[in-house]
Amino acid sequence: MKTQLWAVLLSFVGTFIGAFGPIYLKRASTKLTRESFMSVKKFIGSTIGSFSLVVGLGCYAIGFVLYTITLTGADVSVIYPIGAVAYMWVILLSKLILGEHITRLKVAGVILIIAGAALVGFGS
Repeated sequence: MKTQLWAVLLSFVGTFIGAFGPIYLKRASTKLTRESFMSVKKFIGSTIGSFSLVVGLGCYAIGFVLYTITLTGADVSVIYPIGAVAYMWVILLSKLILGEHITRLKVAGVILIIAGAALVGFGS
């Protein structure tokens, strides 16, 4: 199958939207306490009503749907390595939204992941 440009672009959009998933799940997790894990009722009460949890799961779902759509316009061996870009988005969003510290080692790790995925993608 010939790779369609729209599929590649949509894949990048999907990774960006999907990258908000772990950011909002992290926000939702800050509301959990040790006691909330001791009782199913407390756990459900502290997570189900969480706006951050709903947004996080929604972002994952949207990213999944977009990824599935991209597979209609390109081979999985082309689209799947693009998913590594999500690591870059997550590290940037964690800095901007959560205020996390980005070290050189984290940046180097993300660069290696993306470089490895690019090599896999170019090898197909």
